[in-house]
Amino acid sequence: MNRDEFDRSLMLDGNAAAGDLMEIFGREMTEEPVECSNCGRVQFVGSLMAFAGGPGLVLRCPSCHAVLLCSASLRGIACVDVRWILAS
Repeated sequence: MNRDEFDRSLMLDGNAAAGDLMEIFGREMTEEPVECSNCGRVQFVGSLMAFAGGPGLVLRCPSCHAVLLCSASLRGIACVDVRWILAS
């Protein structure tokens, strides 16, 4: 995916997702290291690209732009998909 394909006005850094991640995981997550399953880069959650303008939250790798985390609240239930993050 080309960097120019993203609408930069919708993008934040992963720190903007701190509150949502705290609700989901019950602890501070922005300084947790994660490894991208696509390119192998290890980075802190706070350095990921966050897109929160839609019905949920999407965190992408800043290197290869792969989706690493998707979350949304459906009828009061937090639904989270982290299948693209490798355990570090």
